[in-house]
Amino acid sequence: MARILLVILLSLFINLNNNSLFSQEHSGNQNAPKGIHGHKNELVGFVGATYIFKSGFVLPTVGIEYVRKINSNFGVGLISEFEIGSHIISINEEMHEEIEVTRESAFLILPALYYINGHFVFSAGYGIEFEKSENLGLFKLTAMYVLELKNEAWIVVPNISWDHTSRFDGLVYGFSIARHF
Repeated sequence: MARILLVILLSLFINLNNNSLFSQEHSGNQNAPKGIHGHKNELVGFVGATYIFKSGFVLPTVGIEYVRKINSNFGVGLISEFEIGSHIISINEEMHEEIEVTRESAFLILPALYYINGHFVFSAGYGIEFEKSENLGLFKLTAMYVLELKNEAWIVVPNISWDHTSRFDGLVYGFSIARHF
């Protein structure tokens, strides 16, 4: 499943660069902002890892995001992340009971993205992490730095997040590649 998602994501990014569906016609206003400041939509692919504090496991993580900028400082978005693998956590340390937690996916709504000078971005959101045994509420805080590329429609974004659930916390780190349209 994760391989299929990754292949689809990479194909989509390659095709978006030359696809006329996502091209923008510019009006006669030559003073309109360009680059990350002139686009309202972003389609984002994420590749990284998640460190689970309670178990010490590191799981490969991939994701896809959609972000809509409201203005130059604020945006909203949706995130779907997939942590590949499982980890073991203790549920009762006195009796040494352990369970294996298989990570399925997480879906989040980011009600707030805050852009500082167009490069530093902070976000917070709440969502659901789906697992085989139960679904967990998930709170996420993220810090990002936007790196512009020569082609203004694309950016690279190194980022780090703290994920909190009722059972464990995680540190998610990696980079995103985003396409503006």
